[in-house]
Amino acid sequence: MEPSLADHLPTLRPLGLAEQYSTARSHLGIYVNVCVTATYSNRHGQNLPDALYRSLATIIAKHPTLSAVPIDTTTTPRFVRLPRVNLNQVVTFIEKPGYTPSATSDPTLDELVESQHNLPFMQDNSLVPFWRITVLGNPDDSSWFSLCLCFHHSLLDTQSAVIIHQDLEYALAAHDNGTVMDIVEGPQKALLPPLESMVDLPVSSDFVCGQQTLGEPPQNWWSGKPQTLPVQTRFTSIWIPPNSFTSLRQKCKEKGVTLTATLMSLLASAFFRVLPPEYTFIQGDCAVSLRRFLPDYIDQRSAGCYVGSLSEVYSRESQSIWENAKRTKKIIDKTLQLRGADMPVGYLKHVTDISGWLLGKMGKRRWAAWELSNVGGFDDAPGLKIEDRHVQSVMFSQSASACSGVVKVSAASGRDGRLGLGFTWQEGIVGDEVVEELVQSLVDLIHEITS
Repeated sequence: MEPSLADHLPTLRPLGLAEQYSTARSHLGIYVNVCVTATYSNRHGQNLPDALYRSLATIIAKHPTLSAVPIDTTTTPRFVRLPRVNLNQVVTFIEKPGYTPSATSDPTLDELVESQHNLPFMQDNSLVPFWRITVLGNPDDSSWFSLCLCFHHSLLDTQSAVIIHQDLEYALAAHDNGTVMDIVEGPQKALLPPLESMVDLPVSSDFVCGQQTLGEPPQNWWSGKPQTLPVQTRFTSIWIPPNSFTSLRQKCKEKGVTLTATLMSLLASAFFRVLPPEYTFIQGDCAVSLRRFLPDYIDQRSAGCYVGSLSEVYSRESQSIWENAKRTKKIIDKTLQLRGADMPVGYLKHVTDISGWLLGKMGKRRWAAWELSNVGGFDDAPGLKIEDRHVQSVMFSQSASACSGVVKVSAASGRDGRLGLGFTWQEGIVGDEVVEELVQSLVDLIHEITS
């Protein structure tokens, strides 16, 4: 971006280390963005664009991160405040005649989401927000619409994006009238502090040593092809029907495990079903929300990025789904008890050059076969009336990454009772046919343990 342009924008605060990590990844093209897509029933009919613009003005005023843009990411990384947001720049309406959201798979939605994951936010133009909305609809059926919120990870985590969908649902119910403006003033609110200043993220000497001496996995450890650029994201999704999802949750309850732990175990078993027998170990990474550890003065409905991760290794010899799920639950519980200690996000304080560190991974084999992120269900915004519940299904997805799990698996559920699973992978790192077999194996395994 032009330095003169940056000089005229008010600085909100410097980027925290996790935010610097996110901006370095996107600047290098390693990882682009995140999407949360929800299908709404439409009570506004042909007046939806006006209602959406009025509602977005309310959301932007509430969440200062939506008018924040990271700049000078390689020199003095900081957030600046956009003086205004042009909604015409961030909202796009797409009409697909004859299109109706599908029950179990949705190629039309997949095509839209994949295109979003291959469209980076340009860090050389400070006047364009680091989020956007695409509304997908059918001109012959205005009873519903799908809204894809795509955002840069330095601004938001997925739970924050769900909160924005919840606030948007509330605002759409409340804003029937009023002036429609396509230019919205940025709020004069302070940006919340970065994660590292609110949550202690200590790392032990053993953890630091392990990170610094981390080499490449052994040959019997599957992790796709070596890390490389550029990244072209591929995406597909499936919906687990309400009856199967209900049965799966009931089984988890009976076995004393969480859905996240069970999905990790199921993914391990699904991978071993499709991988050649010489691969006997695989690693799965799992995102962990750190929101629960934020100080009391932070509103739990605040939007920001508060996430860490953990890793677990699975053996082909241990094929008991429920035993693996119980073991994984113990790992998750232990991680939460540590309250953010010994996590990769905490290790960033020991990385003097994040961009150089990331580029140093290129050409080397990664460790993780997959990364699971489970954002959970869709709750009501405070004060929402039952009759104003318009969000039905929810799909969560991330762009592929050159430096993390080969397949990113993102889970979310909506009020329609379905579990949405989004799968992304980097073209050329794993074959499309392998991912197709993986997805089918996962569906088969869910059927096997719930029938």
